[in-house]
Amino acid sequence: MPKEMRKLEVKELEKQAEEKAQKLFELRLKHAAGQLKSTGDLKSLRRERARVLTLLRERDFGRGT
Repeated sequence: MPKEMRKLEVKELEKQAEEKAQKLFELRLKHAAGQLKSTGDLKSLRRERARVLTLLRERDFGRGT
């Protein structure tokens, strides 16, 4: 997945980061309500979002700003 994500443009990465943040929020609510079946989903989604944010950060440094 990271190789595929590296090909995406900044706008697409930002969109993915926002979607993953929203999904993470929903999973946390389900977890708090006791409706979440697998807590491993929280961990994997958190890591996916971190990967996207890392790519955005790398591109930010790459632009020299």
